[in-house]
Amino acid sequence: MTAGPGVTVEGNGSASSPYIVSSGAAATPTPVTSGDTATVDTTVSGSGTAADPYVVSADVILDPAPPGGGSNLVHAGADGLFVECADVRTCLTAGDGIAYDQTTGEISAAPAALTAVEAQDTPTVDTTVSGSGT
Repeated sequence: MTAGPGVTVEGNGSASSPYIVSSGAAATPTPVTSGDTATVDTTVSGSGTAADPYVVSADVILDPAPPGGGSNLVHAGADGLFVECADVRTCLTAGDGIAYDQTTGEISAAPAALTAVEAQDTPTVDTTVSGSGT
């Protein structure tokens, strides 16, 4: 074993003289830095000593105004991220095509209005429409 700056190694590694590794006050802590991303804000506190160790923490960044408009369905709570079922129902049923039954709590395809289809013949094509459109 070879000691680095501020570190001493005593003993020879035998049972009667085991290695003892220690550091003095001259030891310099390894610097720790944080790097943020678009979705995570990281911080480092502490000086890296035994009395004041480094503490690395991260906070999720939730966009308060999503690019598509509306509100963010993801929330940060005391136990982590969550999505409320009521928010999802509101989001899904905001437009045509999805129905929500408050009695049963079920989300389903909304009945769609049928679009009438008519055929138009030309001198070279004879067009026929059949079926009910369901």
